[in-house]
Amino acid sequence: MPNIDLRDVPDALHKELSIRAAIAGRTLEAYVVDLLNREVSPMIEPMPLRPRRRTGVHLDVDEVVRLVRADRDGGIA
Repeated sequence: MPNIDLRDVPDALHKELSIRAAIAGRTLEAYVVDLLNREVSPMIEPMPLRPRRRTGVHLDVDEVVRLVRADRDGGIA
């Protein structure tokens, strides 16, 4: 698993994180990893295993004929 090294962490922040980790019964490392997971998880969307099915476009025959004629005549109207 990759590592992240943090430098120049302010003393007050380090102390507060250490206290919160101790209260939670976690190591500082585990506590910070949990914080990062909670912060990032909503932004990460897993890739679908299969492409989504297309929903399709529902047009009646008259609409299709109109669109084909408009395209043939120089542009979609």
